[in-house]
Amino acid sequence: GEVICGVVGGSSEWITLVAEQTGTLFLNTDGSSYDTVMAVYRRNPTNAAILQLLNCDNNGGIDSKDSSLAVNVQMGATNY
Repeated sequence: GEVICGVVGGSSEWITLVAEQTGTLFLNTDGSSYDTVMAVYRRNPTNAAILQLLNCDNNGGIDSKDSSLAVNVQMGATNY
């Protein structure tokens, strides 16, 4: 029932990623055998109970069913 990029999800998988350095994180699901949607979040700096959307994508991958996005990350920051 999660809504990501305006799409109701069907089988979400949450992954925690801590950036080893500041820069741009590139993610994609190219090659997936099913339609995907993807988003990256971080905790709100003033209220850790709130997740802030950094970027999301639906159908930006190679075959227009996969997802692809880029997001700026900070060294040591946790992203979801």
